[in-house]
Amino acid sequence: MFRFLFFKKVCIQVFATIFINNAIHRKLYYMLCS
Repeated sequence: MFRFLFFKKVCIQVFATIFINNAIHRKLYYMLCS
């Protein structure tokens, strides 16, 4: 149970990091290409 919660927490953090990085890259892309 604790292991499952740990993996779930890690997955959420990884997805959040990827999502934030994508948002930053998208903003930079629009700034450079607009």
